Amino acid sequence: MSKDTNFIITHQVRSKAGKSAASNMTPEQRKERAIKGALGRKSVRDLPKATHEGELFIGNKAISCAVLENGRRVISESSMFSILERKKQGRKSKAIELPAFLSADNLKPLIPSDLLKGSTIIQFAGKTGKKCYGYEATFIPQICKIYLDARNLGVLTKNQLPTVRTCEIILHSLASVGITSLIDEATGFQEVREKNELQKLFEKFIAKELRPWTKRFPYEFFENLKRMYGLEHLKGNPSFFGHLINNYVYGEISPEILEELKKKNPINESGYRSNRHHQLLTEDIGCDALKKQIVKVNTLLSVTDNIEDFKVLYEKTKR
Repeated sequence: MSKDTNFIITHQVRSKAGKSAASNMTPEQRKERAIKGALGRKSVRDLPKATHEGELFIGNKAISCAVLENGRRVISESSMFSILERKKQGRKSKAIELPAFLSADNLKPLIPSDLLKGSTIIQFAGKTGKKCYGYEATFIPQICKIYLDARNLGVLTKNQLPTVRTCEIILHSLASVGITSLIDEATGFQEVREKNELQKLFEKFIAKELRPWTKRFPYEFFENLKRMYGLEHLKGNPSFFGHLINNYVYGEISPEILEELKKKNPINESGYRSNRHHQLLTEDIGCDALKKQIVKVNTLLSVTDNIEDFKVLYEKTKR
């Protein structure tokens, strides 16, 4: 059997096997398989991948946007031209080439040198495996400023007037919320971002290993609490003091940190926690924040006569 014949037979066998496997897949599995194959193509496999995609609306314009695996937020090339009401032109071969909406001679003198980098087209792989083109999201407000500066200098051309009106709408929309936040919300990346930020917070405040017990709350702290409730006669501390400490000490450092401490230091079968929360705090940041909050709470406890007065005074310090 010749090599050519053997290749054809092998190809036919693989093709039949592939079709047979596909026939047993659900639509979702077939879609996943197609996307995986598309992302494996040479033209996109080395490009940064979009992890989140979506649409945001500015004025009456729908803007396609994405968050890439390297953290860059991008606006699709077609959306960029659409929102600026400019006609898309053919892509130039040069690595750095001003796009059509900035290439007019009357705008070039107003373009800062550092903007050239932002004007570079970004190639990336969409979630479906398609090769996509876009611009850095933070490029948008910079473009708007150039058009508004051109209007203020009286150098706009007639066909640029619709664009400058759009730029005013864009900047108004971004006045209270930045473009990055809008994209994160539109693509669903906001939840991932918050989780990442929360993880960084935990790494700063919560130690990886349980620390040995060290006295963190001064004797006067509990004596002041007892006085607040008229419990000076008690030798020990009532269990509900723990709730007050959670609310006014750990919870005020960070509610998220308090919840994580509760998870890592749960109540056991006896109804108590096996360790003190502060044994899970990092020495440099976590325990330092704890010390400052204890001083604040204890100071307010020492100058009030009852727990209700303390709560009122504490709320006033937060205003």
